[in-house]
Amino acid sequence: MYQSIILNLLGKGRNEIDSIINSLKEEKTALLEDDGTFWIIVDNRLENGELEVNSFYVAEKFTEFKLKNIILVPDFNKNEKITVFANSTFEILFYSKKERYFFNKDPIREKHIWKDVEWGKRKKNYHPLGKDPGNVWLKTEDDGKANITEHILVSLEESVKRIIKSATKEQSKCLLIGFKKKLKILNKGVTIEYE
Repeated sequence: MYQSIILNLLGKGRNEIDSIINSLKEEKTALLEDDGTFWIIVDNRLENGELEVNSFYVAEKFTEFKLKNIILVPDFNKNEKITVFANSTFEILFYSKKERYFFNKDPIREKHIWKDVEWGKRKKNYHPLGKDPGNVWLKTEDDGKANITEHILVSLEESVKRIIKSATKEQSKCLLIGFKKKLKILNKGVTIEYE
């Protein structure tokens, strides 16, 4: 049984997506722990002159799971012009199998940039392990005075690492489907399998 399953659908068209989803639903989702999570990485594309918003398309296919969030990941290196605007993002659909599921945000928290400069030093506003990464995964650097000096992209590999860190328990298993190469992911006590 898997604590998490991560499916990579980047660059796939609707016919491929349908084929993958149909086989996955029947075979793999039954292998997910009751408190497990299921993550689908997808992007939008232009097909026959029309924009395919694949995140919404995929979300409608998995109604038996609980959609918890959609994470937006900027990818400025992609920057392909598919419509009036350049397509510079991919999305991660975050599902749980049941209403109660395992998820620990603490390992993926980021440093606070306002904590030491905010008026009044309101400790209640700041988690001691860092700020919530939110559902837009784009890191920032600052000058120590709460001025953002740089935006740092979170790569596909780093996104998968974040998912594994937050959605798997020690001694559990995670299945990665649709990745062209094995990612350099080391997470203590978690077994990573590929398909």
